[in-house]
Amino acid sequence: MSKFSAPEAALTDLRSYIQALSKGTAIAVDPHSQALTTQATHLDWTVWTPPFDPHPVAQPARYAYVQATLEQLPAEQGRALLASLRDQYAEVVQVLLPLTTQTAWTLDEMLSLGFRSLKRYPSAEDWRLFHFDLYDYKKTPDWFNPSNWANPERWDKDWW
Repeated sequence: MSKFSAPEAALTDLRSYIQALSKGTAIAVDPHSQALTTQATHLDWTVWTPPFDPHPVAQPARYAYVQATLEQLPAEQGRALLASLRDQYAEVVQVLLPLTTQTAWTLDEMLSLGFRSLKRYPSAEDWRLFHFDLYDYKKTPDWFNPSNWANPERWDKDWW
């Protein structure tokens, strides 16, 4: 049982996001997942509970959320869990997490894993809703454009 309790506003935002999803598969990494998964019957839920023993999947889930779990795990195991969710198991991952001195998690840690802070919920603990979307996590830079590095019309004219 987590000694941290998520603010109701954070849970409401998480519920709203889940309700807005279209049909598909989803993963809940939350010991209290029944409260959210029973309301979202349009999704085919898989619930992960510790100890985590993920298995290969043919098709990643559309969505995954993590709540009341990372603050219970050793930092290395938590990083491995988030990295595997992000890289292999889900296209979109949301994490609801308190950033306190009592947990191993910091804003820099989450940013280094590729997550964006969507919203902050000030309270005794600094709760944050983090988001990772496979399709928009990195903006394409301007220089990564054929007009800036490949000029076929100049191939036989300039040498460098």
